[in-house]
Amino acid sequence: DATMQRRLALAVTVCTALAGCALLIAMVTFQDETTDDFETSLGAATSGVWDYIGERGPDTWGNIKGYKKCKSGKNQSPINIVPTKAVYSYRLPELDWQFEMGKRDPTVMFNGHTVTAEGNKATLNFDGKDWKLQEFIFHTPSENTLNGRRFPVEMQMLHTASNGEQLIVAWFFDDKEWAPSYIPELFDTFPEAGAWTYLKRYPGPDNVHFNNFMDLLVLRERDGHKYYYFRGSLTTPPCTEGVRWVVMTEILGINSKDVAKLERIEGKNIRPTQPINGRKVWKSFPDTSVNGGNTVTV
Repeated sequence: DATMQRRLALAVTVCTALAGCALLIAMVTFQDETTDDFETSLGAATSGVWDYIGERGPDTWGNIKGYKKCKSGKNQSPINIVPTKAVYSYRLPELDWQFEMGKRDPTVMFNGHTVTAEGNKATLNFDGKDWKLQEFIFHTPSENTLNGRRFPVEMQMLHTASNGEQLIVAWFFDDKEWAPSYIPELFDTFPEAGAWTYLKRYPGPDNVHFNNFMDLLVLRERDGHKYYYFRGSLTTPPCTEGVRWVVMTEILGINSKDVAKLERIEGKNIRPTQPINGRKVWKSFPDTSVNGGNTVTV
């Protein structure tokens, strides 16, 4: 009868609603569980809104609010340097650092994406400006490439000028069984993977040894002023442009043990190389003997 039909219709409606609620609850529960697993598996590196892998990887950075330049920028970094296409300029200056010895104890930190190190204060005089050294940033493998070759490690020395401009001096490290003592000393201060506290600064190597490292790195005569120069950007969001890049030609040595330790901590923390878009890559030396990895290893 009519009453029975109304009761049946009501029952169907209630069941449908309950099924929908059950499905919604199941979907929400599944999403929460998978999100938790995702966050846990990636650890501190996923604590921000961007990452190097997955749904928050480099291809998506430009879609994030405030990071549009990562997609729309025309002078982005890193790049592939082709030595035979680099143009010599006699106007490029020698690199001249001045160090304030004994002013700061070296420290190392993991920011969730990259291992960074700070040492004594230093100032680089370049192109008529003083650039304050802020920190050392490590990437595994290298972000910039030479003739398409990616090196095991790239160290980027970030500097800032008084007007806010930024300059990065980058060094490539090749995987060698022998490495100068100051490299293992620096890496020995790094906690093992999983033992870092997010944004905590840990004591670095002995001050004297760290200063020796700096001296050998930037003040020696041999190949110390051969470099490539171009205009680019930060290699992480917000991908700010107007950054000056100096990429040294000399390839530094690092042993496989230290490379592996850094890889365990950072993982693969690189942005893919970006289009040149008509930019010139300059070089500070006139000869063509210096190319992608045939320079002397120290």
